[in-house]
Amino acid sequence: MCPKCSSVLLVRVPEVYSTTDPRGLGEASGAPRTSQVTSRSLQPDGSLRPKLRPSTSSGATHTPGAGGSPQSRPAHLPARRYGGIGRAVYFFGSFAANVVGVVCIAYAESAPVGAFLLSIGDLACAFALVVNRLKNIGMNGWWSLLMLVPVANIFLGVRCLVCPEGYQDTRKLDTAGKAIAGIVVGVFALLILTLIVAALSRR
Repeated sequence: MCPKCSSVLLVRVPEVYSTTDPRGLGEASGAPRTSQVTSRSLQPDGSLRPKLRPSTSSGATHTPGAGGSPQSRPAHLPARRYGGIGRAVYFFGSFAANVVGVVCIAYAESAPVGAFLLSIGDLACAFALVVNRLKNIGMNGWWSLLMLVPVANIFLGVRCLVCPEGYQDTRKLDTAGKAIAGIVVGVFALLILTLIVAALSRR
């Protein structure tokens, strides 16, 4: 304290450093709050007490996908969900429908009414499978009517087996789709070769 006046002397200290807030104000934000010492004041007892100024920087970190913007889907997946059913469900469902169809044909003479009712239910299930598979591909469900058209129903079935979700928009086959397409082509080639050999053997 100055001997001629009762005012407190302020001594400016050039250095600026950071220190942890001793009152624990940073606990509300989840990170230690820092303060900067900008000056020191000379107390009447001759000690120096730093003046603390709260720092404007925030210690919070942003975690992607936690309360912020939603994480984008991987590049190999379509931009949106199409619903419907996938290839595996369609395959096993179609296999079960074909088995039921064979049973209906086997019992057509012994139990015609029961076989007819069972075939109607089997056809309805087959249409439901195709409609949901086409929805998953991105096509209109009315394309399922091609099941009633000879030859066209074969191409429709192959498309339902091969195409991944959203193929109508992306026009890209994934690895599984390419593998299934190769198997289908191989089966058709083997079938055609068998028919040719059978036709030549009859001559």
